[in-house]
Amino acid sequence: MKIIWQEQLNPNTIIIPSRLQKDFESEDIQVHIGSWKREMRIEFSKEVPRDTIILPEILDENFILPSHLHYEVKLEDSNLYIGPVIGLLLSNTMEELDRIEEMDHYVNCYQDINGLVYVCSVDGININNQTISGYYYDPSNQKSQWKNGTFPYPASFYRRCFIPEEIMEALQNVVGKNHMFNEKYYHKWKLYELLKQHEQIRDYLPDTILFTKIADLFHMLDKYTSVYLKPIGGTYGDGIVKMVKTNKGYHYINKSGKLLPLLTKKDVVKYIIKNYRIGSYIVQQDVGYQMEKKNIDFRIVMQKNRKKKWICTAFIARYGRKNKIYTNDPSEVHQGRLALQDMFQLAEEEAMLTEYEIISICVELGKVFDQFGHYADIGIDIAIDKNMNIWILEVNHLYHDHDMAAYLENLETYESVLSTLLHYLKTLAGY
Repeated sequence: MKIIWQEQLNPNTIIIPSRLQKDFESEDIQVHIGSWKREMRIEFSKEVPRDTIILPEILDENFILPSHLHYEVKLEDSNLYIGPVIGLLLSNTMEELDRIEEMDHYVNCYQDINGLVYVCSVDGININNQTISGYYYDPSNQKSQWKNGTFPYPASFYRRCFIPEEIMEALQNVVGKNHMFNEKYYHKWKLYELLKQHEQIRDYLPDTILFTKIADLFHMLDKYTSVYLKPIGGTYGDGIVKMVKTNKGYHYINKSGKLLPLLTKKDVVKYIIKNYRIGSYIVQQDVGYQMEKKNIDFRIVMQKNRKKKWICTAFIARYGRKNKIYTNDPSEVHQGRLALQDMFQLAEEEAMLTEYEIISICVELGKVFDQFGHYADIGIDIAIDKNMNIWILEVNHLYHDHDMAAYLENLETYESVLSTLLHYLKTLAGY
């Protein structure tokens, strides 16, 4: 249905074509815009065009609803739904949204979405009047397509930053747990413990222990020769180091690739105690693969589609920088299947079978995550060792870098990742 916004109309009145009067048992209707709703009085009019409704331009003094946007309208029983209203919670502060133009890629498929799409920060959430300040996308404005404003709580919410428990609870109470993701953050050790309980995932996890005492490190080095120390709450490879047992002692290798030889266990103990907080790291078996002194791993983007099913929208190989121990800042990225062919001299059909196996594992991982809460957009880091064993290194379940796909030779994968996210949000909003 088409909406006409009327400035002088009573804020509690809606005008509907007379031909629809037979569909209503009463003259009251519940109007829903995002998570906002109000009981309104219906006036039926023969002068209102077919498939058109008239709404007051100002519905609530606490928020704006841009009247020039194209909204979709659903009439169900005595409920009128106007939307979709979609929120993207991207940062903790409004200052961090300054580079708002970078969000343009997220709304490339807006013509399929319509409605009100806005980005916001935690400090823009007002739990008292249930509004959110941020920037909404305006496709009609050629100069700056993001305009600031204050909006109702959305009907669906994508969260990719940390948020105080009080605010999260307040949002969930109104928007609903089923209409917002990602629900909860798990640090590396907690997530490992959870995943280890699931038989379909267990065999793909590298041996990992919580670093509670120095003996843990030596135990893992004796067992695997090469291990990683990772902060349980670290992101982007921050704080990660590699320890290698050699014939002449030990090698400590930091994130930038700088090697520090430690000759004895006593040297290791002294260095670790001085520089690391026991209990806040995991020790993990090294299952990495190197080519020309570059670490190679894979980022698999798993998302829920419009049917709320897990699908793979990106299979990307990340080549780390020479002599560096991580791949979060890659020197190059390639389509995963091509990298598999290059790494193991596989025929295309063999690489396809390996890709299928990896994606099947990741689909199962997505289903496991459904047991932890509401998730719909995760980045899974996969390693394949020299024997072609598949390992799950990490699951980025609160936020992963969608831009990784933008570095591929064409933008088709990148556009697929972003459009799948927005289409799922539209489905959650009920459209």
